[in-house]
Amino acid sequence: MHDKFHVAKYLTEAVDQVRRAENKDLQTHDDDRLTGTRQLWLYNTSNLSPKQRRRLAAIKRKGLKTAKAWAIEEKFRWFWRRVYPMSARDLFKQWYG
Repeated sequence: MHDKFHVAKYLTEAVDQVRRAENKDLQTHDDDRLTGTRQLWLYNTSNLSPKQRRRLAAIKRKGLKTAKAWAIEEKFRWFWRRVYPMSARDLFKQWYG
């Protein structure tokens, strides 16, 4: 059984792992788009400055794997806000689908 904190932690760690791997790959092609962006992906967007939000938005439009992983993590947030008479398993299936 996992609580909200631990699930969020696992998802955040997954986003960071994807970012690291993708950044390493991009750097072999002299592409530094992800260099220095760790906090942009790990912080809650409401805690980012307007400049950081603009940078994050610009990077997300590039179609990177990191942006996709981040989007999956963000979409999972709705899971904790749902109050339906269905089981957690059914809610997860709906989110995953």
